Amino acid sequence: MTKFIYALFIVTSFIACKEQAKDIEIEPVVDVIVEDEPFEQKALVAQTVDDYKAEQISKYIKEELLKNKLDGLSASDRQFKIYKIDLNSDRSDETIVHLLGRPFCSSDGCTFLILDNTNKQVAKFAVLSTSIYVSSITETNGWKDLMVETEGTFKNLKFKNGTYPKNPSLEPSTDKFPNGGDIIVFDEGLPSKTYYF
Repeated sequence: MTKFIYALFIVTSFIACKEQAKDIEIEPVVDVIVEDEPFEQKALVAQTVDDYKAEQISKYIKEELLKNKLDGLSASDRQFKIYKIDLNSDRSDETIVHLLGRPFCSSDGCTFLILDNTNKQVAKFAVLSTSIYVSSITETNGWKDLMVETEGTFKNLKFKNGTYPKNPSLEPSTDKFPNGGDIIVFDEGLPSKTYYF
């Protein structure tokens, strides 16, 4: 008799659990898209803070680039950001400088510089208003290829004749897009330190 009551209890409990399970809404399984982790990591460290290097670049801008023509420039005209990266695999960082002030910007965008580790100018881009993508895959003449978006299309900037092209908007468009391994320089979605010269 005890076994019968015990068996009846188990069957009743099973039916009760089954009935209760009908009331629980089961969420449908949804595919979760996770962004490529290396891309996120590189994007998060893509902004450089180096006060000593910024001081050197400030001196370069005042004495070399502008040649002491600073009259009439307000504080907002004297802004720049920096990003250090080894572009030619010589184990020494080049510095990409984003010039933000009035002498360097127009409605089409601003000017960018690439300086070597001795602060000698390697390249100067005009009319650029977007992030720079440093390729993790391709290079030309020993320097990493760069990709920028200008006028709604992507342009590949290849290192030729000792420099990168001056005006990205004049370069042919490419149907390639930056990939998850590319490093984003001056990502607009991330804060970066602004320096003054």
